[in-house]
Amino acid sequence: MTGIPNRRKFEETLSQQWKRSIRMKTPISLAMIDIDHFKQVNDTYGHSIGDKYLTVLSSIFSRSTNRPDDICARYGGEEFAVLLGATDRVGAVKVIDKLIKNVRNLNIPNENASTKPFITLSIGLKTVYPSQNDNYEDFLLAVDKLLYVAKTAGRDTLAVSLLSEKDDTTEFELVK
Repeated sequence: MTGIPNRRKFEETLSQQWKRSIRMKTPISLAMIDIDHFKQVNDTYGHSIGDKYLTVLSSIFSRSTNRPDDICARYGGEEFAVLLGATDRVGAVKVIDKLIKNVRNLNIPNENASTKPFITLSIGLKTVYPSQNDNYEDFLLAVDKLLYVAKTAGRDTLAVSLLSEKDDTTEFELVK
């Protein structure tokens, strides 16, 4: 429906990128994105409008991953994953910041959401330099925890890990 890869394709790509990052000693960045209060979209405007919103947002997310090693995928429901190979934290924040601005500029209605009258995003973002002893499942879990931090901080928030250890989410920055 969205025209972008699914979770299975994302996990295959993450596995490949993870191995390449270990071999090349390069960073890998991952953002987990949740469309805030998407249930209200479906409840207010109907599922067909919700599907159109998902298609438009998927296109915006996908355009942020324009390098061959990058991928945007629908992770499930209204959750998306953006994987940026060979991208450090500064570069990843730039990409995700542009993605957020592109979504905000559309002013997609979500008038019954508690956040705003428009669609907003909660995002967890982390960069790591993986080694042979690391696994990408721990990395996924750490990014998911950061997404949860963004959601509990009031949504419409980006939670960026300040550390590059794979499972440490104790130091982060919240960007509204």
